[in-house]
Amino acid sequence: MNQGIRGGSPAAAAEDEVASGAAGPEVNVTGPGDKTSSVVDEEVDRSEIERNANGSEEPHSADPELWNFDGTEVDLADGHKYKMGKQLWYIQDRAKDAIKAGKPVAGQPMNAKAKNSGKDYRKD
Repeated sequence: MNQGIRGGSPAAAAEDEVASGAAGPEVNVTGPGDKTSSVVDEEVDRSEIERNANGSEEPHSADPELWNFDGTEVDLADGHKYKMGKQLWYIQDRAKDAIKAGKPVAGQPMNAKAKNSGKDYRKD
Protein backbone atom coordinates (compact mmCIF):
# COMPACT_ATOMS: atom_id res chain seq x y z
CA MET A 1 0.00 0.00 0.00
CA ASN A 2 1.23 3.47 -0.88
CA GLN A 3 2.03 5.32 2.34
CA GLY A 4 2.33 8.63 0.48
CA ILE A 5 5.22 11.04 0.32
CA ARG A 6 4.53 12.15 3.87
CA GLY A 7 3.84 8.61 5.05
CA GLY A 8 0.98 7.67 7.30
CA SER A 9 -2.70 7.56 6.50
CA PRO A 10 -4.44 6.45 3.31
CA ALA A 11 -5.95 9.97 3.12
CA ALA A 12 -2.45 11.48 3.01
CA ALA A 13 -1.51 8.97 0.29
CA ALA A 14 -4.56 9.96 -1.75
CA GLU A 15 -3.72 13.65 -1.35
CA ASP A 16 -0.17 12.93 -2.52
CA GLU A 17 -1.49 11.07 -5.58
CA VAL A 18 -3.74 13.99 -6.50
CA ALA A 19 -0.91 16.50 -5.93
CA SER A 20 1.49 14.47 -8.08
CA GLY A 21 -1.07 13.89 -10.85
CA ALA A 22 -0.85 10.12 -10.36
CA ALA A 23 -4.56 9.95 -9.65
CA GLY A 24 -5.36 11.13 -13.18
CA PRO A 25 -7.30 14.20 -14.29
CA GLU A 26 -9.81 15.76 -11.96
CA VAL A 27 -13.37 14.78 -12.86
CA ASN A 28 -16.45 16.81 -12.02
CA VAL A 29 -19.17 14.32 -11.18
CA THR A 30 -22.66 15.56 -10.43
CA GLY A 31 -25.87 13.77 -9.81
CA PRO A 32 -29.46 14.15 -8.76
CA GLY A 33 -29.91 16.59 -5.92
CA ASP A 34 -26.85 18.68 -6.77
CA LYS A 35 -27.61 22.37 -6.46
CA THR A 36 -25.26 23.27 -9.31
CA SER A 37 -23.73 21.21 -12.07
CA SER A 38 -21.94 21.60 -15.33
CA VAL A 39 -23.94 21.50 -18.55
CA VAL A 40 -21.40 21.69 -21.37
CA ASP A 41 -18.95 23.49 -19.02
CA GLU A 42 -21.65 25.88 -17.79
CA GLU A 43 -22.77 26.31 -14.20
CA VAL A 44 -26.51 25.84 -13.72
CA ASP A 45 -28.22 26.94 -10.50
CA ARG A 46 -30.55 24.22 -9.27
CA SER A 47 -31.27 25.73 -5.86
CA GLU A 48 -35.01 25.99 -6.66
CA ILE A 49 -35.34 22.61 -8.41
CA GLU A 50 -37.34 19.91 -6.64
CA ARG A 51 -38.02 17.51 -9.55
CA ASN A 52 -35.89 16.13 -12.37
CA ALA A 53 -32.63 17.82 -11.31
CA ASN A 54 -29.93 16.77 -13.78
CA GLY A 55 -32.52 14.64 -15.57
CA SER A 56 -32.92 12.36 -12.53
CA GLU A 57 -36.50 11.30 -13.41
CA GLU A 58 -36.23 11.44 -17.19
CA PRO A 59 -32.96 12.23 -18.97
CA HIS A 60 -32.23 15.44 -20.84
CA SER A 61 -30.95 15.67 -24.40
CA ALA A 62 -27.22 15.80 -25.15
CA ASP A 63 -27.43 19.61 -25.57
CA PRO A 64 -30.25 20.61 -23.22
CA GLU A 65 -32.23 23.84 -23.15
CA LEU A 66 -33.13 23.86 -19.46
CA TRP A 67 -36.15 25.63 -17.98
CA ASN A 68 -37.49 25.80 -14.42
CA PHE A 69 -41.25 25.29 -14.29
CA ASP A 70 -42.26 25.87 -10.68
CA GLY A 71 -39.42 23.72 -9.32
CA THR A 72 -39.35 21.14 -12.13
CA GLU A 73 -36.36 21.07 -14.50
CA VAL A 74 -37.49 20.55 -18.11
CA ASP A 75 -35.49 20.33 -21.35
CA LEU A 76 -37.16 22.26 -24.20
CA ALA A 77 -34.44 21.49 -26.78
CA ASP A 78 -35.78 20.95 -30.31
CA GLY A 79 -36.44 17.27 -30.93
CA HIS A 80 -36.21 16.22 -27.26
CA LYS A 81 -39.27 14.34 -26.01
CA TYR A 82 -40.22 12.90 -22.67
CA LYS A 83 -42.39 9.81 -22.17
CA MET A 84 -45.92 10.58 -23.32
CA GLY A 85 -48.46 10.98 -20.55
CA LYS A 86 -45.95 11.68 -17.77
CA GLN A 87 -45.60 14.99 -15.90
CA LEU A 88 -42.46 16.13 -17.75
CA TRP A 89 -44.09 15.42 -21.11
CA TYR A 90 -47.16 17.42 -20.04
CA ILE A 91 -45.12 20.45 -18.94
CA GLN A 92 -42.99 20.31 -22.10
CA ASP A 93 -46.07 19.94 -24.32
CA ARG A 94 -47.86 22.91 -22.67
CA ALA A 95 -44.72 25.04 -23.09
CA LYS A 96 -44.48 24.12 -26.79
CA ASP A 97 -48.20 24.94 -27.21
CA ALA A 98 -47.60 28.38 -25.66
CA ILE A 99 -44.65 29.01 -27.97
CA LYS A 100 -46.70 28.05 -31.05
CA ALA A 101 -49.51 30.38 -29.89
CA GLY A 102 -47.06 33.26 -29.41
CA LYS A 103 -47.58 33.28 -25.64
CA PRO A 104 -44.83 33.47 -23.01
CA VAL A 105 -43.48 30.25 -21.54
CA ALA A 106 -44.55 29.79 -17.89
CA GLY A 107 -41.01 28.91 -16.79
CA GLN A 108 -37.65 30.54 -16.19
CA PRO A 109 -34.54 29.83 -18.32
CA MET A 110 -31.79 27.99 -16.44
CA ASN A 111 -28.86 27.79 -18.86
CA ALA A 112 -27.37 29.89 -21.66
CA LYS A 113 -29.11 27.88 -24.38
CA ALA A 114 -32.50 28.65 -22.81
CA LYS A 115 -31.62 32.31 -22.23
CA ASN A 116 -30.45 32.68 -25.84
CA SER A 117 -33.36 30.73 -27.33
CA GLY A 118 -35.43 33.87 -27.99
CA LYS A 119 -38.45 32.30 -26.29
CA ASP A 120 -40.66 34.79 -24.49
CA TYR A 121 -41.20 33.91 -20.83
CA ARG A 122 -42.87 35.35 -17.77
CA LYS A 123 -40.44 37.56 -15.86
CA ASP A 124 -42.35 37.35 -12.54
